[in-house]
Amino acid sequence: MMDEKEIFAKRLKQARLKQKLTMEALGAGLRIPISKQAISRMEHAKLFPSGATLGEIARVLRTTVDELTQPFDFDTEKMVMSFRKKASLLKIEEKSLKVRTMETIESYLEVEELLGRLPIAIRKTDAVISTDEQMEERARAIRQKWNLGNAPIGNVDNLLTDKGIEVIMLDGPEGFDGVSGVVNGNHYVIVLNSNVKHSERQRLTCLHEAAHLLFNECMDKSLSEYNKEKLCNVFASEMLLPTEVLRAKFAENRNITMAELINLQQVYGISIDAIVYKLHKMGIVTDRRYILYMKRRNSQPKYMEMVQKSRYEESHIDRFSPMVYQALARDLISEGKAAQLLGCSVRVLNNNKFLI
Repeated sequence: MMDEKEIFAKRLKQARLKQKLTMEALGAGLRIPISKQAISRMEHAKLFPSGATLGEIARVLRTTVDELTQPFDFDTEKMVMSFRKKASLLKIEEKSLKVRTMETIESYLEVEELLGRLPIAIRKTDAVISTDEQMEERARAIRQKWNLGNAPIGNVDNLLTDKGIEVIMLDGPEGFDGVSGVVNGNHYVIVLNSNVKHSERQRLTCLHEAAHLLFNECMDKSLSEYNKEKLCNVFASEMLLPTEVLRAKFAENRNITMAELINLQQVYGISIDAIVYKLHKMGIVTDRRYILYMKRRNSQPKYMEMVQKSRYEESHIDRFSPMVYQALARDLISEGKAAQLLGCSVRVLNNNKFLI
């Protein structure tokens, strides 16, 4: 059990990283500046500030004293994260994003617990996975277990939520796709960047993260991180578009039209690039044809635009706001707490909470 100093130390560091501030910048931003060393002592639970200084720290970090001293019900800091990002994301942005991700998860699970919602138990396989074929077999087994057959998945977000994996949206920066992890040993969570407007990419990311949650523990320990990421993509691709569907449609070694690929994209919600890659891997598209496809894609802007265009729409339901209003209506939280969770003023909150 953490004491007051330890709680504040963790909350202070999280809030500082969230605002992308160094210890020095935080100390200098106070009306009565304090040293970097003093901030460091606070973050190491060796110093607790006076009331006035605590209020000043909260002001600079755009938070409240209550938030800086709130105990942890969910230790998201110990959550082993699978963090899917591009190299373009700066280190300081990544640290800030991780903190915002942890705060978002903590708030979501806090409200769920208040409402008495228990996590759904997830049964995982013990079989060791080391090859693409083994991962495809796991995807097919899950499709069968979830009664999907070879049908398209209409909404990945809803499917995973129904199966016990929380899917949460976060306003993230360019270069961030998604993150997943297990909190308190039984809450399986995926956080996606709400600013990714390409539905096919977001659907693949969501199932990629689901693969991490379901199979990280049984992937061959000798595999590199790169190969583990590839296996998660194999799972996501097979879940979105089963190999059997492609074999039935393209049984003969013949030319494949863009119209056929677009139709598959629209029905199964998977990108044309992912379809062609899968066809190449299956041997239906030869090495030569795949190379020609990639050359044309990368050298002809209009062709690239046609290939990369998103043609599938998947809606994401805001589950968090209704849960907060439900907790408020049941007097489980105060108006101030509800406003804090929703990131709005009490006035805006009251405009939306009309009772019937």
